[in-house]
Amino acid sequence: RARNLANLGFAYFEMKKYFEAQQALLGALEFEQPANWHGLIHLYLGLTYAKLRKLREAEKELLICADRAHEWNLSLSNTYGWLAKVYKRLGDSARSKEYERLALTV
Repeated sequence: RARNLANLGFAYFEMKKYFEAQQALLGALEFEQPANWHGLIHLYLGLTYAKLRKLREAEKELLICADRAHEWNLSLSNTYGWLAKVYKRLGDSARSKEYERLALTV
């Protein structure tokens, strides 16, 4: 069930149906799944929140991804790049620049 909801969330995200993606991804998090799936769900949820301009929620999810990127086999460069965008939208230029720098160094 978790994989079905996750795949549905990924598909909704790609179709730019972000509210539906959010609902499916949140539902997927309620179930046990392998670590790599867990990471992808959090990553896509963070991206979905960013697209919905729920920037604090996006920040939270992306920071979780950054913290566990190695465990979940996620790209730190991509995660840091998205964090830079979120902080820029939040008006935090210092953090945005720091994550831009980090994205280029990993």
